[in-house]
Amino acid sequence: MGRKGARDRKGRPRSNRAQNRQVKDAASAMGLSDDQRWTFRRRVELESREQGADLSYDDLMSIAGEVKNGV
Repeated sequence: MGRKGARDRKGRPRSNRAQNRQVKDAASAMGLSDDQRWTFRRRVELESREQGADLSYDDLMSIAGEVKNGV
């Protein structure tokens, strides 16, 4: 049996705390400014609600890239 980590579900976080950590890590990895981080968090929240599921780290990085590029 494997360790219960933040990414046990195909890159999707197991808990709210793990999801928040992934959002913070993705924003840091993309070098988002404070305003971009705010926009990023709102977009993640809306997309997560729209899909009815947690987003994977790859999804978060994609959204962060869009925010960084002003898309």
